[in-house]
Amino acid sequence: MNAMKSRFCPTCGERLDEIEAAPPIDERVDERFRPVGLEELERRESPERAPAPVTDGGESDEHEEAR
Repeated sequence: MNAMKSRFCPTCGERLDEIEAAPPIDERVDERFRPVGLEELERRESPERAPAPVTDGGESDEHEEAR
């Protein structure tokens, strides 16, 4: 089904001509797959946000910077 031919989403019924697409992250990512506001959330530092855990048993980036 071509979504551009239909005015309404067959899944949720949202009117397609009112949906705003976010700008692409870079050339490799199509803008329709990028959530709106994602870049702003990634840039924002949160004090309660802990660094991502290391899952491969290696060291995190914080430890490399301290060396």
